Amino acid sequence: FNEALFGAYKTSAVKAKTVRDRVKAGTIPPLPTSTRDRTKPMPVPSPVRETFSTFVTPGNEPGAKTSCCHRRAEATRDPPRTSNFSALDNVPHPARRLLRHYKHCGAPVKFSTPPWTRHQLQRALSRGLHKSAHEYQDYLAEEFVNMINKGQWVVLPFSSVRHLPGLRISPPGVIPQRDRRPRWIVDYSWWDVNADTLPLAAMESMQFGHALDRILREILLANPAFGPVYLIKLDISDGFYRIALAVNDIPKLGVAFPTPTGDDPLVAFPLVLPMGWKNSPPIFSTATETIADLTNTRLRTITLPPPHHLDNLAEHITSQPPFPPLPSVNRSTAPRDPSLPAPATPLAYADVYVDNFVGAAQRSPLGTRGLDNRRRVRRLLLHAVDDVFRPLSPGDDPARREPVSMKKLAAGDCSWGTIKQVLGWIIDTVDMTISLPPHRAARLLEVLNSFPPTQKRTSPNRWHAALGELRSMALALPGARNIFSSMQHALTTAQSKNRIALGKGVHDALNDFRWMHDNISTRPTRIAELIPLPPVAAGHHDASGKGAGGIWFPGSQLTPRVGYTSSAPLVWRHEWPPHITARLVTDTNPSGCITNSDLELAGGLLHLDAIVQAFDVRERTVLSQGDNLSTTFWERKGSTSTASAPAYLLRLFDRFRGDLSAAQATVLAGVSPGRATSNATAWSKWITFTAFQDKVPFLQIFAGRVHSGELAARGNPVKSRSAEDYVRHIAQTFLNMGTQDPRLDAAFHIDFCIQRTFRAWKQTDPAPLRVKPIPVTVIRHIAASATSALASPTYQAASDMIILAFFFLLRPGEYTNNDGDPFRLENVQLFIGDTRLPILVAPECELRLARFASLTFTTQKNGVRGEVIGLACSGDPYLCPVQAIIRRVLYLREHTAPPTTPLARVFNTPDKVTASYLTVQIRDAVAACGPHLGFLPTEVSARCLRAAGATALLLARVDPDVIRLIGRWRSDEMLWYLHVQAYPLMRDYAQLGHSVA
Repeated sequence: FNEALFGAYKTSAVKAKTVRDRVKAGTIPPLPTSTRDRTKPMPVPSPVRETFSTFVTPGNEPGAKTSCCHRRAEATRDPPRTSNFSALDNVPHPARRLLRHYKHCGAPVKFSTPPWTRHQLQRALSRGLHKSAHEYQDYLAEEFVNMINKGQWVVLPFSSVRHLPGLRISPPGVIPQRDRRPRWIVDYSWWDVNADTLPLAAMESMQFGHALDRILREILLANPAFGPVYLIKLDISDGFYRIALAVNDIPKLGVAFPTPTGDDPLVAFPLVLPMGWKNSPPIFSTATETIADLTNTRLRTITLPPPHHLDNLAEHITSQPPFPPLPSVNRSTAPRDPSLPAPATPLAYADVYVDNFVGAAQRSPLGTRGLDNRRRVRRLLLHAVDDVFRPLSPGDDPARREPVSMKKLAAGDCSWGTIKQVLGWIIDTVDMTISLPPHRAARLLEVLNSFPPTQKRTSPNRWHAALGELRSMALALPGARNIFSSMQHALTTAQSKNRIALGKGVHDALNDFRWMHDNISTRPTRIAELIPLPPVAAGHHDASGKGAGGIWFPGSQLTPRVGYTSSAPLVWRHEWPPHITARLVTDTNPSGCITNSDLELAGGLLHLDAIVQAFDVRERTVLSQGDNLSTTFWERKGSTSTASAPAYLLRLFDRFRGDLSAAQATVLAGVSPGRATSNATAWSKWITFTAFQDKVPFLQIFAGRVHSGELAARGNPVKSRSAEDYVRHIAQTFLNMGTQDPRLDAAFHIDFCIQRTFRAWKQTDPAPLRVKPIPVTVIRHIAASATSALASPTYQAASDMIILAFFFLLRPGEYTNNDGDPFRLENVQLFIGDTRLPILVAPECELRLARFASLTFTTQKNGVRGEVIGLACSGDPYLCPVQAIIRRVLYLREHTAPPTTPLARVFNTPDKVTASYLTVQIRDAVAACGPHLGFLPTEVSARCLRAAGATALLLARVDPDVIRLIGRWRSDEMLWYLHVQAYPLMRDYAQLGHSVA
């Protein structure tokens, strides 16, 4: 395919030459040549169909015997176009190595299924295009003229490419867009191309799901002393098309192209990441998220960046307000929340949503010398883009454009403004509001009106589309995020596959959305209403048949109302009136209508009402707990504010101080005694006046109690790594709530005390118990024993599942009958050649002829849903995964088991093939094989089979990346350990080292 692709590149070059020849003849307007003109849209020749046909049809010269593509490929030897990536030398980022791989090798396209057959290709060609693509054939021709000139796509006859290895063909479609040109996209899901694609990309790079939340948080937390926050937008032109595909993988993403009836079908091939392919967003986001990370890192370290040629251009363009203009609103009069921090420097921040960058900045403070902070942010962002995507150079092809969208820059997007339409929302940083653009608000009403209160049923597709649009608009509707339960529940209670019932709960939720639509039409949403913040007060309440009561511990940031102070805890109580207690359900009054749970709910409302009466908590977050005591305490200058607290609060507070002292002792244990003494002295001075306002001490105590077993899941002491996992889970919960990681210090590193605590525990914890890989001899012994006539059905099933676990690298929960996610009969496929057998109805003789078997992952750990892993026959009379699966299928069919039956199921016996049962059989086999194996029976268990299979593959010199894919390992740690454990791999190293010495 290298030769075919080389020809495709030459085709593009000759096509461009054809266009230039027609320019000279006056048929086509001339292309812009200057650097500035290159940013303008390239003129489209007319008529479009005639121009496009010159790219894919033979010429009219006499004697033309071959297709235009082949003839033009032989006529030129120009080198392929250079990469859009820069040198990446100025990218100190963990993703640089991956980006360099994309630059030099292209993005890989690998599938979990075998290549398509000729029948599949013919079926895809017969299916052709989606209906929308047929309606936009002129638009597609125009688009491909442009993309072929840019070297992004090639179009070739099917007869010339039908033999390319890995060829697949998917249908394209066209999506109309509001106030913009249509967008064409490839439906790589139609023939399961996306489903078959292996996720060989940095999926964690797709961090754009909460980009708007992060931007709003930065705006809210900015110090108003530096003035309002200004916003800019910056788009990457050509987007996905900036990253090339791996050369040998290009045929796998082929696309059917409109072809006149009777002509040789045309197939389009992307030379770059196509729209619609599963791995395009994460691969492209790897580059754009790197740009955002570089920008934010430099914003913290670089004060005066060098000039950028686009910065001066953007500076002289006025930021245009969103169109259509916003309705007039009243300026906000609510004061800023005093609990919010007041940073000492003006805001400087950048974020990205796929290819849309958003910058936020405030002016430099008065008296500051040097570059204005806003221009500094824009320059650093522009330079970061150039450090990843190569800017224009004089030798570039005339069709190439700047990485930054010049069209959007000329429209004022890259100019600073306090009112911007960002990611589909109108943000006003002066009023501190966010609102839906008028067309989106109208669309919200249209969606709601499409489901009138009288409608009782709808189709799943319509309901999925409506839920998607409502969720996308819920951000600007305070309270909307929590009313999707009944609407989502309707999907699980569908009357059939084609109808969904719209009950009373669903229509109540839709009515709530109608009310919110009417509300946002009269006022925009305040940003402070949407961003969750750390609590400014913590309290506890309880209720009983007598009454209710509680206590609040307010923070010093709260503003007290008249008659209250912010320093003392707020205690309240309320006795239920007789008409309430008389209706309470008790042993003596079983016919009552009020339960204790009702009183608990009423007590919670009274608890919130108490703090509202005493403090101004508008747009604030408070922590209210019922039945479980709050563990938030406050200290002032060495004297505790506990005069009004109950005795049990004092006892818990004393225990807290004791645990804190123990946690500090653990931190000091990680250094020398002399240094520990110095640290203890400094700490004793610090503790006399500081207050526990950060969460690090609480995290230390929590980790200590987990490590000791008090807060561990099973109540037993755990090792440092498990305690570290607990703390990491807590941090992830904070991040999911939109708050900052509590483990981080001011420099955004894991706090020193937390790191030292875990290091000290690692030095004292016992060594971990590693899994020992079982030799194949043990598994062969079990398989041979299962062929005996005396072997029970349970033992035979255990033998088969041990073989599957060994070959497929399975976890115990995947191949046993324990509670978990075992493979089931419906997850099995058997093949004779390319023919898949219907395992439930195929004759036994056909099943026994199968030579290939596969398992489909559904809910198994670390497995991609729908991913298929298959193996062929091993040729061994005892150890063969295909024969083991055939035996299990025949056994389950014999007992008329349904498709959802686990493969390890055994009938007519109380015994089960559990992990403990397998462990017993494996240990018996180890004992029978003798002590020459090198380990005791007690050192092995059912968990060892996964390591045994991986070790066998290592000894067979299988690529470790393939082993990781089969075993679904996320890191190399397990393979490192197996390398060390594998005696045949390590036995010659000492001799080799000695010979070199």
